[in-house]
Order: sequence, then C-alpha cells, then structure tokens
Amino acid sequence: MKVRCDDFGTIFVDGELRGTTNDWRETTTLQILEETAVVGVKCRDTGGENFIWVQATDHHGNVVMVTDTSWKCSTQLQDNWSTGGFVEDNTWQRATIRDTAGKIWTNSFHDKTVYCRKYLPSTRRGICWRYFVNIFCKYTSFKHTFCKHTFCKHTFVNIHFVNILMIR
Repeated sequence: MKVRCDDFGTIFVDGELRGTTNDWRETTTLQILEETAVVGVKCRDTGGENFIWVQATDHHGNVVMVTDTSWKCSTQLQDNWSTGGFVEDNTWQRATIRDTAGKIWTNSFHDKTVYCRKYLPSTRRGICWRYFVNIFCKYTSFKHTFCKHTFCKHTFVNIHFVNILMIR
C-alpha cells in the first residue's frame, strides 16, 4: 500500500499504527494483508494544498484500493476510529476528491487535521478465505456445507481451513 499526505501523516491498519509520512512529496509504502478490514490515515496540513492519497495493489500489481468518495473523513478524533468495530457518527462524511489523481480531504480546505478511513468490503477480506474453502472442498473426503464435491482428504489444507475460519 502506498500513502501520501500533505503534510504529516500517521497510517493505521486495523487500529494499529503501521507508518508515518513527513513529506508530502514522498510516498510511504507498507504491506497490508488481504484480510485487512480498515485502513485509516490521520493527516495534518501546515498550509498550502491539503490531501491524502492511498493506493493498494495485489500481488499481481492490480489496483485493489484507491482514495475516493467511499472513504469517510472527520475532523474529530474519536476512540478506535481506525478499527473495524468503530461505528461512524454524523461527523464522518464522504471524502471530497481534490483532483484527478484521487487525492481526498474533507469538504473544507480550511480543515487542518483530518482522519480518513476506508472500511474494506468483506468480499475483499474474504478472498483468501474463499480460496481456502475451495481447496478444502476439493481435497476433503467428506461433504461440507460449503462444498458440492467429494474428493480425497488432505490434512494440511484442513489445518489452514480451520485457521482461516477462526480468523474470520
């Protein structure tokens, strides 16, 4: 995941501090897992243009997330704002697109510190989970509620399937 912030940013993934950015011209890069539920960026502007820009790609280089109007932003710091369990109140508004490059901010150029978050769709978080379900169904000797086929048993895949279900 690549992140830029004008001017000083703090990057959170599922509520955990994962990085900072201190120069709007520099891109901060960090890894996120496919099961990530929420990405949050706190950005403080010290004058001039203000923006947050985020782009994430999968292991094939396909863009899977960008900053757009699906992000929510607020000027108020609230406990657990960057976690999956956080419930947005009326202070969280859709992000405003600043330019064609996909830079976002609140709807006011005058806001100096903003908190923007993106709740990733469960379909994206479930990619890995569904992949293991398919493998599990393919290599097990019994029918499961997710499966329509009966094949041979494969213990290694069973272990991964159980772990993925426990995470989910």
